[in-house]
Amino acid sequence: MATNTAKAGVAIGTAAAIAAAIALIKTQPAHAAPDQIIGLDDATMNLLCAIAQGVSNLEEGQLSKADIQKLADAIQTMTVSGVIGVVPNTESIIAGRVQIAALNTAYGFPDIAVPDGMSVAIKGWPTNAGLIYVGSTAATCTNINQIWPLLPNEIVWFKVKNTKKLHISGNAVGDWAVFTVEQRGRR
Repeated sequence: MATNTAKAGVAIGTAAAIAAAIALIKTQPAHAAPDQIIGLDDATMNLLCAIAQGVSNLEEGQLSKADIQKLADAIQTMTVSGVIGVVPNTESIIAGRVQIAALNTAYGFPDIAVPDGMSVAIKGWPTNAGLIYVGSTAATCTNINQIWPLLPNEIVWFKVKNTKKLHISGNAVGDWAVFTVEQRGRR
């Protein structure tokens, strides 16, 4: 009876340690961009090592294979503040263009979602006669103090959630801004 109680205590202790490790990892601030590999701090690593040491008692019959599988599954699915290490490649792109039809007039980009970890690339058409002014609203793209001036053939990238958050104006009628956005789940 004492042996069963000890086994139950080890199993409960291991489960508590796993839960503590996962909680500790999830509370740690993300120190890396989405395209960087994440490392664990010393306290979290020491806790995981302690859990692994407790798991070595499997051969002594203190933990079941199901307990070990739960531990492995928990460790493999851990994320740090929503950051998953690397951003997977995309399956397709969407590209388009917006024309400057009148001076000092704002033109918005179409409603296209930008997947997490991706950005929208905007380029001034190579044969443009003037500058394209990029802003985050219709008002800012016509305010010289709040724009990004885009030269012909120059590219700028923005990590926004949707391309409709970007607007352009320009100083030459007929100029174009072209854009491209990587997409997931489209073919």
